Amino acid sequence: MVVVHQPGGEHRSGSGPHAVAALSVMESLLLELLSLGLLDRDRVSALLEDAACAHELASLEDESPADAAAARLIRSLATSLLGAGVGEA
Repeated sequence: MVVVHQPGGEHRSGSGPHAVAALSVMESLLLELLSLGLLDRDRVSALLEDAACAHELASLEDESPADAAAARLIRSLATSLLGAGVGEA
């Protein structure tokens, strides 16, 4: 699930094309910034883990399958980005 900022300050959650596009753009940006050495792998790993943990906690509090799925997706993204050796010295 991704929260999308809408014109006029509105926000909406979704798992459709907006969420997929946001995930794709973020993944591409992280890959590029890591490959250029502009981001530290350990910092990116910690940030993604923090995001996954926040969604896990939310899923436990609200019993939200969307938050649990978001946590799994973030961890999968971290494995894919950081497991590929991108940004290693």
